Amino acid sequence: MLNKIKQYVIKFFKHRSKAPWVSFESYEMEGDQLKIELDWNDAFVDLLRSTGYVGASDEVIVRKWMSYMSDKIQQDMGNMPDFE
Repeated sequence: MLNKIKQYVIKFFKHRSKAPWVSFESYEMEGDQLKIELDWNDAFVDLLRSTGYVGASDEVIVRKWMSYMSDKIQQDMGNMPDFE
């Protein structure tokens, strides 16, 4: 119980932070689909907006950023040497 309270307090103050942050909370594979749960604060969404991301909600903006990051990672991995 005390650990849950501690986690809540930490999360509460993280969300109030003026420094932008995003964190990966969890992930799971469903078949060939990777499902990712993210957490972020308002400052992170403001940062994305300032760099040109737009959307109907904060979640849409963060999803667009995540989609970009996923594409970028796949491109970068395609340019890596084969280590086999």
